Order: sequence, then structure tokens, then C-alpha cells
Amino acid sequence: MFQDVKAHVSSCHECQIRSTRKVEIPLTISTPATIFTKLYADVMLMPKAKGYRYIVAARDDLTQAAEGRALRKSNADSLAKFFWEEIICRYGHIAERGHFIIREGIIKACEGDISQWPSKVHHAFFADKVTTRRASGFSPYWLLHGVDPVLPFDLVEASFLVEGFRSGMSSEDLLALRIRQLEKRPEDINAAAKALAKGRWQAKLQFE
Repeated sequence: MFQDVKAHVSSCHECQIRSTRKVEIPLTISTPATIFTKLYADVMLMPKAKGYRYIVAARDDLTQAAEGRALRKSNADSLAKFFWEEIICRYGHIAERGHFIIREGIIKACEGDISQWPSKVHHAFFADKVTTRRASGFSPYWLLHGVDPVLPFDLVEASFLVEGFRSGMSSEDLLALRIRQLEKRPEDINAAAKALAKGRWQAKLQFE
């Protein structure tokens, strides 16, 4: 930059005034050294429900791990409390499309009843954290902790818990299904129990 400035101020003053050449800033690549040294933060406006009006999200640049919560107010005190409790106390030190995907996943998980969105926020951010990223080939959870999470639906009956997974799903649809998995709705658990019983009867008949 010093050389560019030196060359510019040393050139003809009339040329500087009349020049139509635009200064081009080269594309820079973000290369964070370690986790949670760089964050992308966003506050998203939501329909008012149960006293809540906003979602605050913070995503780590390296791992793509996101933390978030529902807020009643978008002010300095609420944001400071979020960063202190969810980032500084949790990780010891201090992400934008990703936040849009989380919001869309929450809305789809509401299945038409948008007033339910505050109850989906924690499920959404955890589901996002355990989902493998195309860019890195790892989930943010694995990059943070070095292990894969043991989830409620990793148990035997869990493989039957929610239907609808398919190849080529959008990130929003995948997140919505994972939110439903984490919620373990009664109708899903009943379906899982029936599928498990059916599978065990088939295994018994095969054994006999």
C-alpha cells in the first residue's frame, strides 16, 4: 500500500484529477488462526411471539459453529449478555448466509405456526452445529470438540424417528428435519416405537 500511495502522490496533479482509472482492491482470503478468533454476528427480526422479537446469531469463521438465542429486545445490554454467556464464558475468547439458513430452517420447522419459533431456536443452532459442512467435510461440533456428538436419535429406535431425508436437500429443509429430530415429538416417537416393534418381530421370525 505504501508503494501505491507514493506512486500516486508523485504523479501529475492534472492526471490525478482527470484520471478515470478506479483503484482496485485485491480479493483477500480470511484465514483465522484458531477457533473463535473471528466471528460473524447478525440480529434477525422475527414475527413477535411469546414476547420475543429477534434472533441473535454469532458464527465462528473457522469451524462455522454458530451460537444463538431468542431476544425480547435488540439493544446493547441484551447483546452484551449473549456474547458474555454464549461466547466468552463458553469458548474463553473471542458467523452471513449461514444465519439466513438457520432462520429459514426455524420457520419451516414451525410448519405454518410461526408463533412457535422461540421454542425452535436452541434446537436449530444445535442442529446446525452437528451438520457436516461441504466446504470442510466436518461438522462444526467435531472441529470444536474432536469427537462426533452422541444424539438422542443415535439410539436404536432413532433411525426410524423422522422420515423425509433425501439426497439433494436444501440446507433449510435439512435443518428443519434435524430440528424435528431433536424435538422428539410424540407422534414421531409413536411411529418410531411401531417401526421398532415391527423390525424386532421380523428379526425374531428370521431367527426362528
